[in-house]
Amino acid sequence: MPAGIRVLEAYESTVKIKHLTRLRAQITLEYDRGVPEQAERTITELFSGGPVLVKKRTKSGGEAELDLTPMIFGLSMRKASAQELELTVLVSAQNPSCNPQLLVNAIERYLPEQKPDFARIKRLEIYDEQGNPFR
Repeated sequence: MPAGIRVLEAYESTVKIKHLTRLRAQITLEYDRGVPEQAERTITELFSGGPVLVKKRTKSGGEAELDLTPMIFGLSMRKASAQELELTVLVSAQNPSCNPQLLVNAIERYLPEQKPDFARIKRLEIYDEQGNPFR
């Protein structure tokens, strides 16, 4: 197994991949000089407002512009430390899929003054069409 990857749990599932619709992930934004004063407010406003257009690679190898807003089903935020802002998001897992990295890309594009020096993303759970955790 590659360095830095740990298996927390393993199990067989009867749920088909095509039925997985939501992904809950934790995005940690790290700021060397501390979390900017207005970061929580402006990031919340960005994702709760109008369209948030980002570029996404297509299956054919090209790029397409896509609006993240309809693919975000939940977002909460907390200041984890003086240098870290932690977002917990619930996003579309497929059709269309929303990689949590796209939210970081949007912050960098629309809020350059809130751009983190580093971002970590941890997938927490995947849910099926009924909202049940994938098992």
